[in-house]
Amino acid sequence: MNKAIVVGSINRDVVAYVAHHPRPGETVITSRGALFPGGKGVNQAVAIARSGGSVSFVGRIGNDGFGQDMQSFLTAEGIDISNIAVVKGAVTGLALITVDADGQNAITVLSGANQYWGDAVAMPAAMAGDCIVCQLEVPLAVVALAFQHGRTCGARTVLNAAPFQPLCADLLAATDILIVNELELTALSGLECSLAPVDFGHLNSLTGEVLSRGPDLLVVTLGATGCFVHERGATGVFIPGLPVTAIDTTGAGDCFVGTLVAELLMGRATIAAARFANAAAALSVTRKGAASSLPSRHEVEQFLAAPA
Repeated sequence: MNKAIVVGSINRDVVAYVAHHPRPGETVITSRGALFPGGKGVNQAVAIARSGGSVSFVGRIGNDGFGQDMQSFLTAEGIDISNIAVVKGAVTGLALITVDADGQNAITVLSGANQYWGDAVAMPAAMAGDCIVCQLEVPLAVVALAFQHGRTCGARTVLNAAPFQPLCADLLAATDILIVNELELTALSGLECSLAPVDFGHLNSLTGEVLSRGPDLLVVTLGATGCFVHERGATGVFIPGLPVTAIDTTGAGDCFVGTLVAELLMGRATIAAARFANAAAALSVTRKGAASSLPSRHEVEQFLAAPA
């Protein structure tokens, strides 16, 4: 089977479960919290691996205990870590996360080693049919170099444009599959508006305009509402969300991205792959943590087979 090469962030997540998110100047005290593995790159790599995909990881860590913890975690998940480099003088990325009583999160990220790559990015060998998967918790120049490598090898390029920052025309044109949430889509479109409640005609127009700039496939995640899948030259398809009781939404978007990539690597048709990824993301929010909450393929299959 073809493999995924994930070029992305590695973080240690410090999670506190609170009654409400602190307001400016407010201290909120809780006795519930935990350390979890995280970082959008790590989360997506683990989601691919647990869905049955083969994964090589390219990233940066500090020379500290958190970095060692993350290497051990990724190795235990069956992920190739031979292209993770230690950055001297930098700390491993750290995410400070609060999760409120409704399962909604607020996140502050200390990038640390994730921002120190130098002028070159050593990439594993890739071939046609592989996927190069990137997010925006590493410098845009790193994403551009990774996608250049992918295009040279004939691999598909997958960009989760989160956390959002403006994308140059060349990078968007080098992206085969673009995955965003509704806020990222409106920012990408240069709009200052909300898509809620979702108007699918308007959504189809927005996604169609973005597709005209390069990507072959654009997927918009809509939280509990579901997702919207638009392939260039076709009309977008809405896939409704699955009803669950959310405990912690941290990493749900990454779960969707990784599972979608794994399904596409296995040759599943786009809409079927998105439906499966939608179910995986729904299942992930019923558990605590980011990477630790990601379900296996078997768990998603059982979830879909269970009576409504």
